[in-house]
Amino acid sequence: MKKNPLFIDSTKFQGDTIVTVVEISNVPMQSGDSLFVKTKQEGEEEQVTHLVPHDDGYWRSQLHLLHQQPLRYHFFLIRDNRIVETTAQKSCMASYLLQERWPDSEDNFNTSVPQLKSLSPFDEALARFHERIGRCR
Repeated sequence: MKKNPLFIDSTKFQGDTIVTVVEISNVPMQSGDSLFVKTKQEGEEEQVTHLVPHDDGYWRSQLHLLHQQPLRYHFFLIRDNRIVETTAQKSCMASYLLQERWPDSEDNFNTSVPQLKSLSPFDEALARFHERIGRCR
């Protein structure tokens, strides 16, 4: 079950460690490719994490991050031990969910919520909200 990204956990202080679910869709994978996300928070070591495919079209992993602290990240594909594609680096405040869509072109990083076949009324409202305010910038 996904956590509500609109909810800020008042039991956590800024800087407490949280588990963040990272997911990305629309990834242009070929046979033998591996997908990773590289993250960096101030004062912390850089993390490189492998993402795993799921039946719903998303690639997911979990990270331990410092709650509500600045985060820089980007995704990249490895083929034959070489980086073949990468997304632009982005920034946001660390929270429980980091959800992205692979860009349609290298110059256009599309951060809209992926369209699903059928959305619940809550998911539709959440998608409209994210389209209005934009995702992590």
